[in-house]
Amino acid sequence: MSQQHLPDEQKLSQLKTQIKGSLADTWRKYKLYDRLDIILILLSIILSAGITILGFLGHGTTAGIIGVILTALLSTQKVFNFSDKADFYRRTHMQTKELRDRLTYKVSSESGMQAVVDDFITLRNDRIYTNPRRKEWEETEKAIQDLH
Repeated sequence: MSQQHLPDEQKLSQLKTQIKGSLADTWRKYKLYDRLDIILILLSIILSAGITILGFLGHGTTAGIIGVILTALLSTQKVFNFSDKADFYRRTHMQTKELRDRLTYKVSSESGMQAVVDDFITLRNDRIYTNPRRKEWEETEKAIQDLH
């Protein structure tokens, strides 16, 4: 019967600290993008209603100006896609919580800790390569290339 090696306590503590930092970062970004998305949606609804009301009241010029502002707001929402970003960071946060829980409640050997480290590295790489901001830049670059 082989004896399991216990994980190094210092490495375990460092990994827990990194995971805790990642949790704080993903939660902060989730809240930011989720709130920005909600604010933009609410502003869009209010401005749309305002345009209609101003049109009925005969204030066409003011309605037109608000229409331009609404167009800029909707364009911002389309370009920066805060909803996708919020969803991305929410999912990443939940996956990081799963790693934290596995590390806290299931890891009892060095190999178990290494498995969590490998999963954490994979998750961190996913944040780099599947980040919605990266997709925005890639789409923008493609659109620019298509213009040439």
